[in-house]
Amino acid sequence: MTKKFIAVLALFSLTIAGSATPALAAKTDPDLQQVWNLTACRTAAELDCVESVAIWLKGKRVVGRQVGVQKTNFRNEFDTPITGGIGEWTFRGLAGTSTLEARLESPKHILWIDPDGKEMRASSLRVYLNGAALASQRKIEVRVRTSWIVPMDVQLHTDDSDWSRSNYRGGHVWRVVGLPSKISGYHGGNWQDKARNGVKADWDLVRWGFLVHHAAPFGGGGYFGDRCAEAGFTVEAHNAPGAGMPLWNESSETLFFNISAATKNRQGRPVVGKFKLWMPTRYVQCMWPGSTLGMAKRLSISVVNHEGVEQVVQSWSLVDTGMFRIEVNGFDYGDTTIRIKPLRITIYCKYPDSRIEELTGIDPQCQPGSEKIG
Repeated sequence: MTKKFIAVLALFSLTIAGSATPALAAKTDPDLQQVWNLTACRTAAELDCVESVAIWLKGKRVVGRQVGVQKTNFRNEFDTPITGGIGEWTFRGLAGTSTLEARLESPKHILWIDPDGKEMRASSLRVYLNGAALASQRKIEVRVRTSWIVPMDVQLHTDDSDWSRSNYRGGHVWRVVGLPSKISGYHGGNWQDKARNGVKADWDLVRWGFLVHHAAPFGGGGYFGDRCAEAGFTVEAHNAPGAGMPLWNESSETLFFNISAATKNRQGRPVVGKFKLWMPTRYVQCMWPGSTLGMAKRLSISVVNHEGVEQVVQSWSLVDTGMFRIEVNGFDYGDTTIRIKPLRITIYCKYPDSRIEELTGIDPQCQPGSEKIG
């Protein structure tokens, strides 16, 4: 039995090559069938822990303090141990307590078992913030240290998102910063029909969180496989409960990104789409070798609905320092596709005999002996 997998709200899902070398201070073992709920780091050397949680109050970054842990020592329906706990955090100047779930699933973690007995296993880091900090609607930053996870795809459920991944003592520190995001969606398997017909959402929520999908064969430890993981990983930020991986269409020279949410919230107000994408050029060239996208210097962005009708949107793109950076705002949701195409540009080349040549293409280059002008 084959299941089509997309990153839904419970699995909400950049691309820089990562090291899989475990660090000596790691406290998790990827060879075990286990899930760890990570809590605050106790030492500078410790990995697989929460380095810090911070919130912006009156324009200043205020670092929180973990004041307690809600223990989560049990086994799930697949006999997988769930250990660690949910951290309880407080912030000076903010009343109330916040909770942070930083769930690290090993590659042996079982998602489901097909009727024929085949096990679907997949690994990810899932971080969700709740409580007073979320209710404050202020900018939040979370930093998590990891030892072995190799990213394939990252999804941010934050507004005005930014992120980084830095090397740290044989592992990495993941940093995500942004505002809580409002998300609306549907129950059941007929969500596409509801979205296409403009039906009001079944649920609304406010969420701050992010998810790092581990690179491993699909079903054998990975949600999205591991192809080209050595070349990097994609990062998306959006306010939708469901999104897939980008797909390249060679004949139309277009990158398609499907993203779906309710067109209206529970009150009947339109849900306005927000989307960001970070994608390294090395990853693009590895995934789609020889494609025009890998040579692009400028990009064209459009958003279309299921009927192929193009929307008027605000978009921004940049191809710089080996990274595609794309942002699209102001679009209507439903069963929506974001299309990214390499733009053909025109340059002018001047030869020593004063002859000027016009060249048009994805990445036109002046011939030796001529110089680019204009």
